[in-house]
Amino acid sequence: MIQMPLTTTLLFASLPLICLAIGYGLNWLARRLFKYRLPLVDLLPIPLLISAVYLSLPVFRKAGWFFSLAICLWGIIWILTRFYFEHALYLHKFLHSWWRFIFVMSGIWYVSFLIISLL
Repeated sequence: MIQMPLTTTLLFASLPLICLAIGYGLNWLARRLFKYRLPLVDLLPIPLLISAVYLSLPVFRKAGWFFSLAICLWGIIWILTRFYFEHALYLHKFLHSWWRFIFVMSGIWYVSFLIISLL
């Protein structure tokens, strides 16, 4: 069994608060500088990025694969919510811009990593 240090456990316990603070800070900064308010869907990748940083900790040898799997599932949920909220369920409508193409490619990456990690 892998024993995590107390600091790592506290870091994971405070992860929702950290994500909330970063999301609020980004929303405040975007509203202040660009007069633009970020939708909630745009704040969903923040736990994904923070979890990727946590994967670099030396504690995660075997457990890192499970956290990678959680990151992949979070990415799939994020992409599906982007599809839903933009009403772009048709692929020919969704591929009209480059950033949407990047979303589709990252979704393919998430699904392939999910399959590889399950094998």
